[in-house]
Amino acid sequence: MESTIILLDEKKRIKQQNKCCKMSWIGRKIRGTKKKHLQSLWATMIVAVLFMIYLYFYIVVPYSYSFFSMFSVFVDHFSHFLFWRQRLVYMDI
Repeated sequence: MESTIILLDEKKRIKQQNKCCKMSWIGRKIRGTKKKHLQSLWATMIVAVLFMIYLYFYIVVPYSYSFFSMFSVFVDHFSHFLFWRQRLVYMDI
């Protein structure tokens, strides 16, 4: 009877130990994915900055060399888009 209790306690201890190991492995896995997400965030930011530089040279340089002109060109294009979108809604197309 006593040996059965010891075996049950041993099984319980091993089960608890395995549970702890699994938890730490999951913790390590979560920390690794968080690092990958930060790396992809940095990569996205770098690509966005490069895209803005490309837009600057594609849109601003032909007009002038100021940031305000780039902003005004974007506003003009956006207002033009809204104008035609509004016309299409009213025309029921």
